[in-house]
Amino acid sequence: MHGNNTPENQDQLSNHVLVKREGKYWITTRPTTTPTTSTTAAEHDVRSPLRRDRLGKLLSSLSLVKRADEEEFGLKQIATTKKSRVFTAAISNKTFAVKLCEKPYSATKELTMHTHVHNKIKALWPEVRQYIGHPRLPRPRVPRPAAAVSQRRLLGTTSAVDGLMMEYIEPLHHQQRRSLIKKYLDPRLYDTTLELPGFSEMRLDVHLGEMSSSSNRQMGRLQNRPAYFDQLWTECFDCIPSWAGMMGAALAVLHWDCGLDGRGVKFQLGLFQSRSQIWMADFGDCALIQRTPAFVESSLVEAIMENPAWPRPATAPSLSGIPDPDDVLPRTWETFRRIYLSTSMYLLFRGSAHVVDVNLPSQFICKMEAIWASRAENLLIEQEPSGVSSMSIGLQDTTGGE
Repeated sequence: MHGNNTPENQDQLSNHVLVKREGKYWITTRPTTTPTTSTTAAEHDVRSPLRRDRLGKLLSSLSLVKRADEEEFGLKQIATTKKSRVFTAAISNKTFAVKLCEKPYSATKELTMHTHVHNKIKALWPEVRQYIGHPRLPRPRVPRPAAAVSQRRLLGTTSAVDGLMMEYIEPLHHQQRRSLIKKYLDPRLYDTTLELPGFSEMRLDVHLGEMSSSSNRQMGRLQNRPAYFDQLWTECFDCIPSWAGMMGAALAVLHWDCGLDGRGVKFQLGLFQSRSQIWMADFGDCALIQRTPAFVESSLVEAIMENPAWPRPATAPSLSGIPDPDDVLPRTWETFRRIYLSTSMYLLFRGSAHVVDVNLPSQFICKMEAIWASRAENLLIEQEPSGVSSMSIGLQDTTGGE
């Protein structure tokens, strides 16, 4: 990220303490105590009353016992992944999301990248809209980072970050949840799914890169449930073009301003101020990019191709199997492609008259298109009867039609 891994507003984030007592997590609003620099032997002499007083205050602040001047708030777990656990905390009549990572390094990295992306998307979006001539291009809302979270341990609070507190993504309206479950789940699952804990936290992971399968109706998962292209087209077809453009611009910002590959990024459909909103989150798996053709055509392409959230060319096997007489799929990809490339050009040339790596965005897009086309061709060959070529099938079809 331009050689600086520190978010611009890192100093504006408060630092909260995580406490675990009796099997439950609590979060305090007092700042953590960070380790001091190394001291001399004389400074470690605690025989002085002043030294003893300071040491007593320090140990008091690091103990697991709640201090009188602390205000604590309970955490409610709402999700678990391989790398983290997600909680909610109600503080001052406002709900926050608290994400605790398994490894301190992961938490520090995600907080840094999340804050960086939040700042860049918010700052650059008006410029991007103006440059591409799309004043109403929707901006993905990145949850606002609120605090770094460090865990209070038996011997004190370390300087390592164990998690991050951020803006809470509101789930869909109750009636929306019921309606979607009734429409897209097996009727036999309807009553039981309404009682699941995930029902009240139901949001949708937007997947513009793949169609739903027949087994999707039997999947009882509600929280962060995938919403596939065909389902999204049925429910809100007029939103698809603007979402594709939004994703194209967002990916360009990730690549050419934030310097991140976009690996593992999610787009979630939730609420903001009681209205439907696309949220962009999960930057912990992102890696810094290298501005070289070799990296762009390998690692960068792989990071995006493996994520079904992003739009894909109509040739992608994951989008096949459904008739598309109106060319919805090619037009969606073209929108994503066009806005990604135009936004990339703006970001690369912004403040510079000459850019060495100006061809990298188009190389990235063209390489993805070539790989998807190759996969589709290989799949077609695998599905052909033995000894029959695609050309002979085409001739037989033409003859049959006559």
